[in-house]
Amino acid sequence: MKYQIVDDDWSYCAANKHYVNSSCFSIRNTLKKGLITKRLENGLWILMISKNELDYKSRLKQFIEYENKWGREVIIDIPGLKESEIDSINRPVFNSKYLVHSTTQESWDKIKDCKKILARFYLQTETRIMSTEIKEYLEKEPAEYKKYIMLSGIDRNNEITMAMYQKGTFSIDKNAQYEPSVRIYLDAQKLLKNGCLTFDGIHSAKIFHEIGTDYIVHVAHPDDFKNVNKWTPEQYFDACNEMVNLV
Repeated sequence: MKYQIVDDDWSYCAANKHYVNSSCFSIRNTLKKGLITKRLENGLWILMISKNELDYKSRLKQFIEYENKWGREVIIDIPGLKESEIDSINRPVFNSKYLVHSTTQESWDKIKDCKKILARFYLQTETRIMSTEIKEYLEKEPAEYKKYIMLSGIDRNNEITMAMYQKGTFSIDKNAQYEPSVRIYLDAQKLLKNGCLTFDGIHSAKIFHEIGTDYIVHVAHPDDFKNVNKWTPEQYFDACNEMVNLV
């Protein structure tokens, strides 16, 4: 594995260096929970993860392996971490029953027609209208990201991402009203058994290029809930998951 552990006085914001083919895994931030990713002005692609996330070390292992695969050396910014510890870090056990892909009704209609979910790079046309903020973020992601379909575990609310696209901003309240659409539930263990899943330390999992509709086990839509006209990302996420678990 190709990585370097930096000293405690190192700063990822250093303006006197420009990074090429490098990424960073850092727990030195003010996050109470969760993680964020972004491209810094000095060219560094960085994953900032809260030190309160109990699985951050296993995520580190996945992050290094994925980044190395795509030719990027990883800068590890974890105070006190010793090189001898890295080899002994266990990868997380993946035992999820479902993985979820949320999409628009228009995209869902196209998925049914071609019998596959395609990554953004392979779409003939982009159906979503994106704000400048969202578009600029996506353009700064590592180049191969657009060739993957990002998936969420059933415990991670990707409806917030759908709300971000609708509102055109990353500043989203999970309890603010939005227009929900289609949640596609995939057979996670079948995907794993067939070697389809990639783990990058950031997403629950992702798949290169395409997913056949034969992996779909359930599809949730707002019309499944006849007596509800207004939704928040949190409400729709909970309602769909509850319905699927009862199927």
